[in-house]
Parts: sequence; structure tokens; C-alpha cells
Amino acid sequence: MKNRIKYLFLFLIVPVICFSCNSKHSRKKNNGNNDTIKITYGKVNTNLTCIKDATVKYCIYVPSNYDADKNTAVIFAFDPHGNGKLPVDLIKDDAERFGYIVVGSDFSKNGLDWQTNSKMIDILFDDIFLKFNIDKRRIYTMGFSGGSRVASLVAITKGGINGVIGCGAGFPGMNKPIENKFSYLGFVGNADFNMSEMNQLDKDLTNMGFKHYIEVFNGKHEWPTKSILSEAFIWMEFNAARDNFIARKDTLLINTLLRYQKQLETFNRNKDIYNEYQMYEKIISFFDQLTDISEYQKMLKEIEASSALNKIMKQKEQIAVRENKLQQTYSEAMITKDTTWWNKEMEKINKKTIDISNIQEVLLMKRTLSYLSLVAYMNSSGALNANKLEDASKYIKIYALVDPTNTDHYYFEACLNSLQGNTDKAFNALEKAISLGFNDKDRMLKDNMLNNLKGLTKYQEIIGKLSK
Repeated sequence: MKNRIKYLFLFLIVPVICFSCNSKHSRKKNNGNNDTIKITYGKVNTNLTCIKDATVKYCIYVPSNYDADKNTAVIFAFDPHGNGKLPVDLIKDDAERFGYIVVGSDFSKNGLDWQTNSKMIDILFDDIFLKFNIDKRRIYTMGFSGGSRVASLVAITKGGINGVIGCGAGFPGMNKPIENKFSYLGFVGNADFNMSEMNQLDKDLTNMGFKHYIEVFNGKHEWPTKSILSEAFIWMEFNAARDNFIARKDTLLINTLLRYQKQLETFNRNKDIYNEYQMYEKIISFFDQLTDISEYQKMLKEIEASSALNKIMKQKEQIAVRENKLQQTYSEAMITKDTTWWNKEMEKINKKTIDISNIQEVLLMKRTLSYLSLVAYMNSSGALNANKLEDASKYIKIYALVDPTNTDHYYFEACLNSLQGNTDKAFNALEKAISLGFNDKDRMLKDNMLNNLKGLTKYQEIIGKLSK
């Protein structure tokens, strides 16, 4: 690191920050009547409804020092399963620290058509704008997987969104140029089957001139952890300062740069040239126009010209090509091969996921398993909905092989047995799903495939457990 990293000193003036004391509850008139909105600040408020439509539900975190006389930034978060509390819980501590309102949608979920979803999102936005003093220049959307596509689609189609935080998935398919521009920060696990998609999005955003950065973390297809998502607030704060929406926070700039430089030192010391290269890109993306980044740009060019990095990049391209072929092959095998073949194939794949002598092969196989889990889910669900029970039985068994700890294959097994009249087996599968963490009571109550169970005492007992 000594031969490459030079510390850049920021000559900054630290501003005086004044805080005001505020009420702990929102009491703001709405719709011209005398009703009041009561939301506790400094805690997650759940099961809230919109004034215009009570079916549009959400949860919200309002920072404890919220001041109704001041404009406040807001983040609208979308989970693929309609669990708005999950992302709100993940980022509420940073929302408190930086003074953001966070709204988690409880209605937007995978499978909901965009026309319906779009109308409900409009109602949600109007509700929040009515109840709170929102800084219209600092509206952000965030999501994971299908929720990430929703977050992007809101920004692309509706406009008025300053930035998108996309996790585990890129943009939805678009057949026309994007007119509404916004900043984009992406997160993707190195064992996520959508990593190739996010890498391609990185290139596309560069070509389209979007302010963006894609962060790769150690993980699978999942919401990033709290500490990883903290980077999103650094990104938003830096962009807001760059756009002169807020005063530059000098201490935050200095501490963040020092933290990134320490990571650079570690990568250089370990001769981890790829992560060193990524960190230079991150610093340039985050600190552009906020401090002098010319030395970092120079060092980035030096690494990009190195044969060591070029060799790594070619290997990654080869892996991406191979990964695409594996996905195509296994997608076809899901239909054409029986469970005996899949048992043998899974033994081969699982062995490769624990071979630490080849970490890239391990990650490739983990991404493949993650992809197979998605394909098995879709095939199982599709066969059940089409009442093709023999096909469903096969796909559910494959699902259990490729993703044994996932609750959904047990839930699908319960649906299959319910449709076949095997109530004891259906309840046994539901109990196994619950033991692994299944807790979607609403899904059970609305699912017609479980109708053969709903009149039985055991079903009511299970619903009671989920209610608790």
C-alpha cells in the first residue's frame, strides 16, 4: 500500500449544528376534518393505513427529532413478500442518526400486477406527503429482489425520485430510453444468482450516464445486513451535499474516507488487487466533487493497466459465460430429468460448494443453487396453480433437494397434499414449514389450495400459533 496509497487531506470547515426539541407524536389535520394522525416518533409503527384507501397498508419509522416545520428526507422501501417492517427494521437506526423517515410497504409484493401496484403506491405517497413535511428533493426508493425492481420502476416511470437503493436485482425490462434520471446504489451478494445481472446493470448505467455504484458483499440472494445498508445513507448524504440540498457534513466525509483508506491498505497488504480496484472505484463514485479525487483516479488507472487485474477480469468473464450455460442447462433439466437424476446431480454440486481450494467455483455453485431454488419455486407454484399435481410433486421434491431449509417447498407440499385429500401429510408439512420460520398467516387464510384443511381443528390451531 505504501507504493500506491496516498492520504488526501480535506481542508474543511466544520459547521455548527443546532438541534431543536420536538413533540414525540405527529398531530396533523388531514382531509379537512378534525381527525388526527398519531404516530410515535423514534419507534417502528406498524399496521398503518392510508386515508384515501384503508387497504393500502404500511409501517413507518419517524426519527425522534422530527420537526414538522422542517423538510425531511424519506425512503420508501419495498420487500418482495410485502413485509414492510423488515427493511424498516434494517435501516431505522441509521434513519434516526441521519434524520430520515422510512416507510415500508405492506401491500407491494411479487405477483401483484404493476397497474394495481402503481395506483397503491401513488396513494401511499400522497398519504405520507399529507401527514409529514417531506423534502420533495430528497425522496428515495429502496427494495430487494422483486421489490428492487419496483423501487426502480417507481423512479423510472413516476419521476421525482432522487435516488434508488436496489438490492439483489436490477431494473425491470424496459423497451424505451429512461428519461427520469436518478442516482443508483446497488447491493448484491457474491453468491446471488442475480450477480451477473447487477454486473451488467453497472455497465449499462455507466453508458447511460447515471451516477451509480454497485457494492458486492459476502452473501446470497437476501437483504443486506444493517452494517452493509449503512453505506446507503453515506451515499444519500454525499449526493445531497453534492447537489447543495444539505450542508456538507465534514466529519462524516473525513471519517468515511479514512475508513475506506484503511480497507485499501488491507487489500494492498493482502495483494487483493480486485478488491483494491473496486475500492478505488467506490471512493471516486462517493467523493466526486466533494474533495480532490485526482490521486485516486490516477491509482485506479494504474491498476486497470496491470496484467494481474486483466487476468482476473478475463476469468470473471469466463465464469459469467459458464454460469449462464449452467442456468440454461439446469432450467431444461428441471423439466426433463427425474428426481433420481437430480439426487445424483445435487451430490456433485454440494461437494463443489465446500471445496475451499477454489473459492470462485464455490461461489459459482452457490449462485447456481440460488438460481435453482428460484426456478423450482416458480415451477412448483405454476404446476399447483394449473392443477398439474403430478408435475407439482416432482418440482416440489427437486425444490427440497436444491434448497432444503427453504420454507416454501414444505408449504407447497402442504398445498399438494391438501388438494389430494391427504390432510395428515398436509399438516405435517405445514408444521415443518413453521419450524423453519414460516409465519405468513394471511397467505394461509387466502390460499384456496388449503380449503380442505380450513374446517379442521388442527388448521385453527396452526393459525393460532401464527397469530401469536
